[in-house]
Amino acid sequence: MNDGLPRHLDFMELIQKELPLLYQKRHRRSLRHRERLDLSSVTRKNIYVLDTAIVSLGADLSDGRSAEVAILGSGAILGVCQLYGWSAPPYFATVRQAGDVWELDVATLKAAFTHSPALVEQLGFAMEHIFVQATRSAVCNRLHYIDQQLAKTLLLYQDLTAHHDLQVTQQELSELLGVRREGVTQAMGKLQAVGAIETTRGRIYVRHRQQLEQHACECYQPISASVHSQLTADKRMQARACRVPQRRLINTMSTADKAKTPEINAALVSA
Repeated sequence: MNDGLPRHLDFMELIQKELPLLYQKRHRRSLRHRERLDLSSVTRKNIYVLDTAIVSLGADLSDGRSAEVAILGSGAILGVCQLYGWSAPPYFATVRQAGDVWELDVATLKAAFTHSPALVEQLGFAMEHIFVQATRSAVCNRLHYIDQQLAKTLLLYQDLTAHHDLQVTQQELSELLGVRREGVTQAMGKLQAVGAIETTRGRIYVRHRQQLEQHACECYQPISASVHSQLTADKRMQARACRVPQRRLINTMSTADKAKTPEINAALVSA
């Protein structure tokens, strides 16, 4: 049964229609599980459009710690910020599920995309999706309990894979959530106790998605909606392309302002 989002590549279909020569020169590349991508060098020549691979985005701290702020799957674009003049993306990418990506020549795309409103719109959705995830993560990591964050992350994994059987380890989940593995173990125990999931070594099976949705924090819905707006070609949604990012930015800033507090949930500290 497929409870996830539709797995199709509207962006690649758009490239085929708008830039057929670039589409013909596309290159498929396979990514290995846990491979870390050096986006500053890779995206200087190409952008990646994810096909079957799942990739997370994060940032490093000087003391060796890191935190991940977004998880991307089919149809997402890596390197889009270079098209808008950034010299290097402010994040690294880690492959969470081995799979394929499409490589597209960034110079050709950059020269042509300003002449195609449809491409500009789709690239805007791609940047907005990363922005939505990053801003929601900033609020989520500060205010929501680990079991809520874990439920949200498992729902996103299921959306991206379209499977109940998720091949993700507790160590990877601890990296994604930025907490110790013990905290993930405790949170998984809570979700397993209510019948939402079953766990085996290196795998998590979603038994009851509704239970998982009930335990997930409110951050899941706007992220899921952002994924859907990026992947679908709904004309009404595209007509709102300019208004939706602005409204979400205002809502996110309002949420962050209300969240200003020196207190941190005890669960986040103890885990």
